[in-house]
Amino acid sequence: MNLFLGPGHQPTPSPLNMAFYLKREEGVAEPVGPRRSRVALIGATPTNRHAPLDDPSWEVWGLNRVLTPHFNAAGRFRADRWFELHPMRVQSREDVEWIHSCPAPLYTLELESDLPLSLRFPIERVEHLGRELFSCTMCYQVALAVEEGFREIGLFGMDLNLGSARERTLERACLLWWLGFAEGRGVKVTVPWKSDLLLHPLRYGYDYDREVEWCKAHLEI
Repeated sequence: MNLFLGPGHQPTPSPLNMAFYLKREEGVAEPVGPRRSRVALIGATPTNRHAPLDDPSWEVWGLNRVLTPHFNAAGRFRADRWFELHPMRVQSREDVEWIHSCPAPLYTLELESDLPLSLRFPIERVEHLGRELFSCTMCYQVALAVEEGFREIGLFGMDLNLGSARERTLERACLLWWLGFAEGRGVKVTVPWKSDLLLHPLRYGYDYDREVEWCKAHLEI
């Protein structure tokens, strides 16, 4: 299945995708219809296959050029908003092709005049929520979801247990802080049962020997 054909060719959208009124400079996306109270953030690790693409109660957010998990079994593209928070000067040719073909409202660092669906990411709305712990796009997404009043945040394919050392250390640690912040604000945080993002199955001290062995095996993996 050829899911993305390159510049000028948009994927076929899902009928569940939301429509928005965009205030592009302010970075505001106002839903045309009723707001949804749940938002699914989709990343690149294997647990993204559990994303609720066919559930109309979820708003779906994507990022970068992580495209494949946003297509349902019928080949329809399911994403309500997209995030590309890297400077345009560092984008690859493939990244630029996708940016110009993305059919969803697209957050960028600055307002891009040649992208009619782009809107400036509203950093001023999230930078004072908690701490200055923004090491990756996912942290900005969680912060914006909290600021917008979502009652549930689901993370699918955002385990950050694979990939680069930066992803496994700096990015994962900061994302975990923001998830704790969200729960402290009364937001439900949901991850697939196979995800280890919020998993530490043994208690330090109380399960000392087994916990030490589990950690050694986990770090080796």
